[in-house]
Amino acid sequence: MFGRIVPRVETGEQITIELNGRQNQVIGLTEIASSFGQEGSIITNRANFLRLFPEFSPTQVHVGLIRLKPHSDVNAVKEYYSKTLSPEVIVLTPQEFIDFELRYWQTNAPVGFVFTMGTIVGFFIGFIVVYQILYTDVSNHLPQFATMKAMGFTDNALLWQVIRQALLLAILGYLPGSLLAIGFYQVIKAGTSIAVNPTLERGVFLFGLTCLMCLLSGAMATRRLRAADPADVF
Repeated sequence: MFGRIVPRVETGEQITIELNGRQNQVIGLTEIASSFGQEGSIITNRANFLRLFPEFSPTQVHVGLIRLKPHSDVNAVKEYYSKTLSPEVIVLTPQEFIDFELRYWQTNAPVGFVFTMGTIVGFFIGFIVVYQILYTDVSNHLPQFATMKAMGFTDNALLWQVIRQALLLAILGYLPGSLLAIGFYQVIKAGTSIAVNPTLERGVFLFGLTCLMCLLSGAMATRRLRAADPADVF
């Protein structure tokens, strides 16, 4: 919106910008991570903020910080202020505040809806692709399955062969997919300055989701094995 300010400030140039109809001078730079809601942030003092946004009351507080002494009991302080302050005030620990923001972006913000729908659509597309692979493989090897039945293999043994193949597809698909995702994480982080990083918990969750997707596909494909009649072999 204001052009390439960073290189101009670094060269010592005096930059004047307009905010809400008022002229303001940029006096320095600071590092603050971007978000999906805005491309940048501006920090100003309280008096200048009230001049820029006269609709806000000087007594109105959006977020307040409480600095504790070392080795303080965070939960005890939270409980005390929760009982002391007005019910309209939400008292959160730093981690709870982070979780609160994450829930907002995941459930209420449009970007969270897009990512959630992308995950659901990706799951069903993967399910259909794996099902087609396993169904075609079972159909092509139906005489072999019938021969195994004639040799005395049980239905559970044949089903396990398909399930094992589904698990193998899950592992072989997850490994390159996870490496590709890590690469995309780095590209997004470098291009947007948004602190997105892959975590072990998320990786384990996605691996479990991938296995579930392939197992469901395998379970659907095994219905074709009912057509494997040993009498067709002879």
